[in-house]
Amino acid sequence: MRDAMLHVSGELNEVGGGPGYRAQLPVEMGTKFPFFTWIPAEASDQARRSVYMFHRRNMVLPFMESFDVADASESCGRRTSSVNATQVFMMFNSDFASERAASLARRVKQAVGQSREAQADAVFRYALGRPPSSAESEQCASFLNEEIESDEERDLPLKELCLVVFNSNEFSYLE
Repeated sequence: MRDAMLHVSGELNEVGGGPGYRAQLPVEMGTKFPFFTWIPAEASDQARRSVYMFHRRNMVLPFMESFDVADASESCGRRTSSVNATQVFMMFNSDFASERAASLARRVKQAVGQSREAQADAVFRYALGRPPSSAESEQCASFLNEEIESDEERDLPLKELCLVVFNSNEFSYLE
C-alpha cells in the first residue's frame, strides 16, 4: 500500500539495492535511547520501496504495522493479511497518507491545470488506471466545485478527493 501510494503520487524513488533507510517516525514515538538513536534518512531515500526500509524489532512504523509488516522477532514462513479498523484510520488520518494525497493533487494540478473535470479524470487515471464513469465524474466535479472560503483552502478538495481514491477498494485490491 505504501509503495503504491508513493508511485501514484509520483514520489517513488526506484533506486534498488544498497543499505536500508530509516523512515521518519511519528512524533509520539521515541527516537533516543541510551543504546541507540534513530536518525531518519533523507526524504528522497525515504521514498524508496518498503522492502528497503530498516526495521528495528521494538520500533515498528505504525503505518507498516497496521498493514501486517512481518514481525522481525520471529521467522515468517507465510505472511498473514488482515483487514481491520486500524488500516482505515491510517489511510484517512496518518501524516503519510495525507502527504501522499497532497503530492498526488500537486501532480494532477501540474499535469492538467485548473479544470476540475480534468483533475477528477487525472486522479482516476493515475490512481486506478482508468477514467471515471460518468456518475463518478459528475460526483467528483460537484465535490471539487463546491464553494471555497479562502484561497488557502483552494486545493483542499482536490487533496481530499485523492485521499478518498486512495481509500477505495479498487486502489487497495487487485482484481
